Amino acid sequence: MRGGFIMFYALFILLFIIFFMLYQHHREQHTISFTLVLVSYFFAIIGMMIYFSRDAYYYNVIKNYFYLPDPLWRKLFFLPISRFNVIRIMNVASLSIVLASVYFALSFHTPFTPRTIKLTKIGIWIYLMLQLLIYDPSVNIRLYYLLYPSVMGSQQFYDAEKVIYLITRSGNNLLMLFSVIILFVSFYHSPRIQLIRYNFLLMAVCFFTLSIFYFTFISRTPSFLLRISKLADSYYFWYINLGSNVIFYNVFPFVLIIFLLLICYSLYRLSHISHQIDVESFEISKQIDATETTSKVFCHYIKNELLAIQSELELLPAMECPEQSVQETIHRCEKLYSRIDEIHKSTKTDELHLIDIDLKELLERVLEAFKEEACHIKICCNFPDYPVIALADPVYLEQAIHNIVGNAIDAMMEKSSRDGEADSRLLTLNLRYTDDWIHLEIQDTGTGISQNNIKKIFTPFFSSKSTSRHWGIGLSLTYRIIQAHEGKIEVHSVLGKGTSFQILLPKITQIFNEKRSFHGK
Repeated sequence: MRGGFIMFYALFILLFIIFFMLYQHHREQHTISFTLVLVSYFFAIIGMMIYFSRDAYYYNVIKNYFYLPDPLWRKLFFLPISRFNVIRIMNVASLSIVLASVYFALSFHTPFTPRTIKLTKIGIWIYLMLQLLIYDPSVNIRLYYLLYPSVMGSQQFYDAEKVIYLITRSGNNLLMLFSVIILFVSFYHSPRIQLIRYNFLLMAVCFFTLSIFYFTFISRTPSFLLRISKLADSYYFWYINLGSNVIFYNVFPFVLIIFLLLICYSLYRLSHISHQIDVESFEISKQIDATETTSKVFCHYIKNELLAIQSELELLPAMECPEQSVQETIHRCEKLYSRIDEIHKSTKTDELHLIDIDLKELLERVLEAFKEEACHIKICCNFPDYPVIALADPVYLEQAIHNIVGNAIDAMMEKSSRDGEADSRLLTLNLRYTDDWIHLEIQDTGTGISQNNIKKIFTPFFSSKSTSRHWGIGLSLTYRIIQAHEGKIEVHSVLGKGTSFQILLPKITQIFNEKRSFHGK
């Protein structure tokens, strides 16, 4: 009895989870889809409770599923709502679970094209709406009166209903299984960003938990719940087959409570991780803010030094230095001066000048700037055939990527000179769309970063190399630039194997949608 008593209050825990998710992550598209799944489960359970409470047949059996206090049981029994409408509520809620689950799974990055996803959704809508029509009790009665006895007998009609029920229940279960598989495939292909990965994993755990509950309980609806007599011009309601395993009845409430607790824990971990990452980002941003002025001074200092070096090199021909080498050095200094002067001008204000840019062209410009340094490095660019448009400041974003690529080349050259493995130098750039993001991955086969240093890599003035040449400013500013673009950046590295930078930039459509929702338009 106590297990069933817990079952009743578990519904309120489920309701709390819905509001908790809406409050904590109401701006995330996946959370909204998952919340619709939870709402559908809630109404499906409520509908079944009302249906069971109308029939004394269920009283002793369902006590182990829904232990309702007697006053509440009596209120449900005399609730002024027809059984036809209760059946419709159960059917709509059960089919809504299937529909919301498919939408939830497809809201993540999938291998399907947008056209395939659109056609899939249309097909599922038609399939579920046909079920809603077929299982409607009024339609059920009209079909019986239409087909009996001219087309088929009573037993043939009920046999046909059994076949339809087996087909639709199997189809609904396959759609739920399809949603689970798609979700885990999306998790496998998700960007290697900590928050994104944890978001995928915890959502998958919650969804898988609810799917088990659907397979074991909710999947029995919709069903044909009428037995009709044309001769007597009457009908009576049939029972929902819940099986006769007493052990399952006794264990079921506790299993459901475990599932709900697992969902609560997953949501708690997601919120905790999000908060932890926000705190770390805030700490790094504070340190970067404190050093921003110093960074501008360094840019100015480097510009003056390059001018001095250029002046000295112009005097080298008098010292019998080869003219070709001198011209190459002067040309390189001019490029460095031009680049740093451009950065210095752009940092006179703290505002980003956002325009539509093609990231493929920007990356090609960055690689072109390292053509001489990377002449002995194999570069692999995996870009889509179409333009990848982002709303960004071209100067700032190019400098951010320039810092990462420059560090990657230095790390590979250092490893090559130390180990003598020139063939292992490989720089890989992967660019693609994923969900509401543009995903850029920059991988190298350099020296790698130790786990002790990887947590400090975006901290201003931190460098694991000699401070005479590496001042620890580049990656801290890169972090700030990506954050200013409402993006995310993470680094993964294995010492002696190489490093991978994962950068997410929002799609233009996502930015516009967020601005519209913010301004209430």
